[in-house]
Amino acid sequence: MLSLSYYLLSLLMVFLMLLAIYKLQKKRGKNPKPAIQYAIFMLIIWFSYLFNLSLSGFLFELQMPPRIPLFLFLPIAIFTILFCRRAVKSAWIKDLPLTWLTYPQCFRIFVELILLYTFYAGIIPKEATFEGLNFDVLMGISAPFMAYFIFHKTRLNKGIAVFWNIFGILMILFVAFIIGSSFYNPSIWGQSSTMVSNQFLAFPYLLVAGFLAPLGIFMHAVSLAKIKAMN
Repeated sequence: MLSLSYYLLSLLMVFLMLLAIYKLQKKRGKNPKPAIQYAIFMLIIWFSYLFNLSLSGFLFELQMPPRIPLFLFLPIAIFTILFCRRAVKSAWIKDLPLTWLTYPQCFRIFVELILLYTFYAGIIPKEATFEGLNFDVLMGISAPFMAYFIFHKTRLNKGIAVFWNIFGILMILFVAFIIGSSFYNPSIWGQSSTMVSNQFLAFPYLLVAGFLAPLGIFMHAVSLAKIKAMN
């Protein structure tokens, strides 16, 4: 059931992403098919890349330089930065409601619940859950309130919006630090051996680090691009 939860949540977020693209293109009076086909193509490439990393066991090695940041996070970071730089200058972002990027952040509540049961299964340390030092669940809980009371208004409070999105990115990066340091440098946590099972770097658990967490950052980054485009 735990493994199935990773797949179901990932499929749900893919569906919501494609639905948002479809609705945005319809709203702009454009044919949504090319945009959806491009998104599906990029997702297939990325999931295939993750699956091959999972099968190879390439990420399991502890030697330096660390493979997880270089081969997992760096490609995502480069894509997100390039995408958002282009988005700021694009016409479509002006028609994208900020709430569409905010309400879906509720999915982080379910990510945190899944991580909790992943800890119970002995795959990740307690520190990476909300029973430990991971408070990212608060971002998921606050998302609908921020969307309705802050981002839904005609006159957006840009200061609060920018702060919430930056803070949301930092929260995910902090969780990434907890898990990364637990894997590569467990002495930080008073342990002599890695605290993260290799299972977490294989399917379906890899979907958290390889898709769900980056998706949260991506939505925050696009939100910041949207806010900048409104200036």
